[in-house]
Amino acid sequence: SHRAPRLLSRPPQLASCILDIIAIFVEEAREAANIVDLIADLVTLSVAGCMGAQINHEIKTDANGIKEHPVVIGIPVAQGGPTPAAEEMAR
Repeated sequence: SHRAPRLLSRPPQLASCILDIIAIFVEEAREAANIVDLIADLVTLSVAGCMGAQINHEIKTDANGIKEHPVVIGIPVAQGGPTPAAEEMAR
């Protein structure tokens, strides 16, 4: 799923944000906030790198650069006689 990588990078960013707010009021928490901020950035950049590599791989494996997905269009078929709409058109 394309949502999984983004969900992976959110918790560290959230923890970093909360610690940054705590560090405003508690001076002793500033170093920990900086460390968590660096870890959150590493996770986010790793996820971004993986996503970029995946896109690059998809482009290289597709000859035209555009993936074609077959589209199936279904036409409802009435069973057991004409539908009310068909009867209306017959009038």
